[in-house]
Amino acid sequence: MTSFILDTLAYSETLKAGGFSEQQAVTQARALAEILDRQMATKAEVAEHENALRRKLVDSRSYRSAARRTVGRCRIQQKPTQKPAA
Repeated sequence: MTSFILDTLAYSETLKAGGFSEQQAVTQARALAEILDRQMATKAEVAEHENALRRKLVDSRSYRSAARRTVGRCRIQQKPTQKPAA
């Protein structure tokens, strides 16, 4: 879970200055703080996911290289086909 700091008092004061009632401003500030806390990722979380994706990319490249080497060996081991004498 991410911890995101939002100055809900300042935010609700801004909403009240814009014409929101006290109850509307407080409710909006709490709702926004809750949404941000649930859905925002920290830099550390983003970096962790990025590193995991990089590892998967390296693994997939290694797998692809191994598959190419295997296919290459299979081609070498195949016997050439002989053409019928004309």
